[in-house]
Amino acid sequence: MVDNDFADCPQAETNSIQAAVVAAGPGDKILVCPGVYLETVVVNKPDLRIEAQAAPGEVELQAPAPPAPVPPFGFHLLNTTLVLVQGFTVHGFGDAIRIEGGGGNTLRKNITRATTAAGIRVINSSANVVEQNISFESQGAGITVTSSVTVAATSNNIIRHNETYSNGQAGLQILTLPPVVGALSGNVLFGNDSYKNPIGIRNVQLAHGSVIENNRVFENGRGIVVGNSTGVTVRNNRSERNNEFGIRLQNSAANNLVEQNEVFENEQDGIRLESSVGPIPPGVPGPVVGNTVQLNVARRNGRDGIRVFDSLAAENVIERNVLLENVEHDAHDDSIGPHTGGTANHWINNRCGREDQPGQDENRPGLCEND
Repeated sequence: MVDNDFADCPQAETNSIQAAVVAAGPGDKILVCPGVYLETVVVNKPDLRIEAQAAPGEVELQAPAPPAPVPPFGFHLLNTTLVLVQGFTVHGFGDAIRIEGGGGNTLRKNITRATTAAGIRVINSSANVVEQNISFESQGAGITVTSSVTVAATSNNIIRHNETYSNGQAGLQILTLPPVVGALSGNVLFGNDSYKNPIGIRNVQLAHGSVIENNRVFENGRGIVVGNSTGVTVRNNRSERNNEFGIRLQNSAANNLVEQNEVFENEQDGIRLESSVGPIPPGVPGPVVGNTVQLNVARRNGRDGIRVFDSLAAENVIERNVLLENVEHDAHDDSIGPHTGGTANHWINNRCGREDQPGQDENRPGLCEND
C-alpha cells in the first residue's frame, strides 16, 4: 500500500508509487491511497495491478510545477505485460500514460489532462486494452496508437468506451511516425465519445486494417478521417455537428469500408471522398480508390450528403445510402469516367430526398435511384 503522507493509510509501506513498483513481484497488487504524488512511475516488470483506492480525482500523479522541466511521461509501462493501471488522475507530463513495448496491458478509468504531448500513448506495443478513460486538454491527441519501428509491432490494441475532448489535435488517432512502413494493423476504436477536438478520430499514415465502430463523434473541427490506409472499417458511428465534414476518405485511402454510419448536421459534407488533401506526406500518390460506402444515413448536412470531390477518386462503390435534406445536393460526384452518370464511380440504389427542391438531389443523373 502507498500513501503520500501516511495520513489516509497509516499502515502503508511507502509514500512512493515508484518505490512500491520496485519492491513488487509478479502477481502483486499495489493500492494507492488519496493524495498528490509528485513523481514519474516506470513499470518494467510483468503482472502487476496498480490501483487508486479512492473516488475519481482523489489520487493524482502530477508533474512538478514550472520552472522544472516537463517529464516525458507520468506512468511508463515499458516492455512489460499484464499490467493494470486503474483510477488515477495524471496531469502535467509529456504523455500522461505511455505503453511502450510488450503488450497485454490494461489502462482503465484513468483521467489524463493538461499534457504537452498525448493523454495516453500506445507505441510499439500490441494487444493492450485502453478503456473507460477520460483524456482532455492535451496539446497533442487525447489517445494515440502509433508505431516508430519498421515491423508490425503495434497491432490488435482495443481502445473502447473512452471520452476525449478539448485536445489540441485529434481526440483519438491511429498512425505511424514517418518513415515507418507497414507497422500498424488491426487496432480497434470502439464505443468512444470524441468531441470538441480539431479532429474527432484520425486513422492515417499506413494504419491498415483498423476497425472504427460505434463511436460518437460530434462538435469537432472534422469528424472521422481515414487517409493512406487500406482495409479500414468505419461502421455504426454517429458523426454529427462537426465544423467541416462527418467522414472523409483522403490521400490514398483504398479498399476501405464505410457502412451503416449516421452522419447528421455537419457544416460541410456528410461523407467526402477527396484524393489530395494537403500537405500530402512524401510518397503518398493521392487517389482514393476501391472503397465501399454503403448503408449510411446522411441527413441535413450543410453542403452534400455524399460528395466525391475530385477525378482521382475512382472505382468506389457508393450504394444503398439514404441521403436526405442536405443543403446543396444529397449526392454529388465531380469525377469523370465511364460509370454512373459519366463519373468514375459506381452509384447504386441510393435514396435521396429533397422535396423542397425537386430535381436538385444530385449533380449527375443516376446518382440517386428513388422508387
